[in-house]
Amino acid sequence: MRWAVVAALAVLLALPAVLSSYAVTIFILIFFYGFLGQAWNIVGGYAGQLSVELFAPRFQQADPFPLAQEIWRKTEAVMRQARVL
Repeated sequence: MRWAVVAALAVLLALPAVLSSYAVTIFILIFFYGFLGQAWNIVGGYAGQLSVELFAPRFQQADPFPLAQEIWRKTEAVMRQARVL
């Protein structure tokens, strides 16, 4: 396993010498967006920072309009407290 990681790293380090600058840019963008996706997964998924609890029974069974008004009031209060609004 260790040799596979070392070989993969050696190939990645040798790519700029073999490929054109366009191909290197494509590889950089692929890895950048892969990193961005993993960061979003951690922030939005594991940490629950961006969760609105859409799958909670209370939200599934509630009337959508009053629920949206309640969420708006609570969000607005937090934003005013943070002095964003």
